[in-house]
Amino acid sequence: MSLYSGITRESGLIDLKNTKLFIGIFMALGILSSVSILILGIKSLYILGGILILFAVIKFEIFPLLLLFLAEGPVTILFRSKASLIIYSIVFLIITKWALIKLMKENPTIQYSKTLLVFSLCFLAVSLLSVINGPMTSVEIVGFGKLVIFFILANIIYDIYEPKNTLTILVSVLIPIFIMSMFIIVRYLQASSLIDLVMLFRSKGNTFYWPINFNAFAAKIVLILPFCWAMSLFSESINQKIFYNILAVLISIALVLSAARAALFGFLVAIIVLMVLAKKTKYLISITFFLLLVLIIFPQIITIVSIAMRVELGTTGRTVIWADMLKLIQKNFLFGIGIDSFQEVYFLNFPLVHWMERIVPHDAHNQILDWTVRLGILGFPLAISVYYLSIKNGILAMKKYTGRNVRAVIIGIFGGIIAILARSLFESGALLLSNVFLFPAITYWLLLIMLVKINTIDENAIRVN
Repeated sequence: MSLYSGITRESGLIDLKNTKLFIGIFMALGILSSVSILILGIKSLYILGGILILFAVIKFEIFPLLLLFLAEGPVTILFRSKASLIIYSIVFLIITKWALIKLMKENPTIQYSKTLLVFSLCFLAVSLLSVINGPMTSVEIVGFGKLVIFFILANIIYDIYEPKNTLTILVSVLIPIFIMSMFIIVRYLQASSLIDLVMLFRSKGNTFYWPINFNAFAAKIVLILPFCWAMSLFSESINQKIFYNILAVLISIALVLSAARAALFGFLVAIIVLMVLAKKTKYLISITFFLLLVLIIFPQIITIVSIAMRVELGTTGRTVIWADMLKLIQKNFLFGIGIDSFQEVYFLNFPLVHWMERIVPHDAHNQILDWTVRLGILGFPLAISVYYLSIKNGILAMKKYTGRNVRAVIIGIFGGIIAILARSLFESGALLLSNVFLFPAITYWLLLIMLVKINTIDENAIRVN
């Protein structure tokens, strides 16, 4: 049986030809990257990234180029100062090629979601008000320009996304996550003792050189990891279960090693919610019972985990930041402080507050507070609407599709959304704004767009006999 034949027979959600090609690329890159990292170091990923970009430009049309952009986003962070240039160069290629294709057609049509379009326009209008009434610096103007590009890209994704490519997209997004997960695991294996390992946890790997921020990488992991677990648990194909179980375990280990508590919390919430929605509570009960049994037999694990996860630090200053945010919201109630001036405004208003060893926070560490303080009172309903739309479309998709394999894919997509929403209660930026980063926000919006568009298609229209 083919690795994806079960899903292909059941639904047009899967393109078998493209999926086989991407799975081949995935396996080759996984082996090549792991070996090259061990021999040549982290810089070898520059070469791999270049090969991927060249391969996509030569071999594929616009949509796989978009997939490559989504997959390469986390890896381009390796280029550090050049990352933004690389990312927006790829975005420029995507937008330009999309526009040229539309112009070359005699009767071009554009698929769009009224919900996505209205939200985009409302968010940009509120952001513009915040910029005009705020500091009006070059940073703010550039930040607004990035938001415009972001929402253009999001609406283009909706136009060119075809549900049959869903699995291909998710597999492609997994490529850099898997590569970096293997890198993290290998580096932690270098710890010479349990004490060294615990100290690495507490420092989030900062005792040796890391090219990425662990919190940011963990956000990317929780967006895609639920998909791996959903496929491993709910798919009918034995081959799929084996393949995704291996991926799920390895990437889960990397998530734990990241020591990103907000991401871990989000992932646990996603697993619990999806088990309940999928009516698989027996799995949840079994896992809970097993963990409790392990803790009873080995109670010292609790102490080790508490030290490693910095439990004694509590919320690591978040309660102070949240209190400060309420004060800033009162001062800037109507239009907020601006979309990309958080650190400057925070330091001016609270110069004597030194959070996390005198480092000024770069966001509110809560998505709802973050949008409200940046955009003003209108930022609050925008934030609430994102949570509402995400949960609503996820539940609708789960109710609509009853086929086991297709339902497994949808559970995985919805799981990633739930995980990042739960994480957003303690971290900001993964949905949008925080310094107007493109990643991982565009991956979250990709998952939401998938659910929105899948819900517009009649199930009978996408079935394959």
